[in-house]
Amino acid sequence: MEIWSNDLFDREADPSLESGHAELDGALRALWKLVLEQGVQDDGQPTFTDFQLRLEGRPSVFIPRDPARNPELALLRSLRHEADFYGALASVHASQLGRAFDFGPFLDLGPPSETVKIADVLRGALSITEPLKRDGLAWRAGPLSVGAGWAVRLDGLEFKGKPVRFVVTAGKVESDDSPATQPLRDALLAAGLC
Repeated sequence: MEIWSNDLFDREADPSLESGHAELDGALRALWKLVLEQGVQDDGQPTFTDFQLRLEGRPSVFIPRDPARNPELALLRSLRHEADFYGALASVHASQLGRAFDFGPFLDLGPPSETVKIADVLRGALSITEPLKRDGLAWRAGPLSVGAGWAVRLDGLEFKGKPVRFVVTAGKVESDDSPATQPLRDALLAAGLC
């Protein structure tokens, strides 16, 4: 099994051998690492390098990239520092070989562990009993309005008739500057997360 790269800027350039692998797990780990670290930027914009895993006697393995936007890959890229994340991706990918590619099983791997800790503290402070669950490209708990991104957005809070918003991403909390958010900030401080 070999991983090859193609220069999409210079279409006449020959493909380049990146690495050889004896086992499928190691090859898939390496493919995902190359794609997430060299094939896409933080905002999901693709680079000019494309990667493929060539398997003996089977079709090559590609991780699809859109020429303009790759929100799924941007989200997965944001998780690349999680413990054994490439191993988890390789395991999911191995189970999906031979099927049409679908990002869903990869996105089900979960939000960053720091986000889960923060979300759990905020869920407790707000008496939300529902667990985090995937909602499109984001994760949510309770009756929340969630936008794209690996974030837990807590909407629907009000103080004196005005909406209050908390956006939680890995290790960072943004909120409207109102007294209604103080109990949530206090909960995060008490948990040592802020």
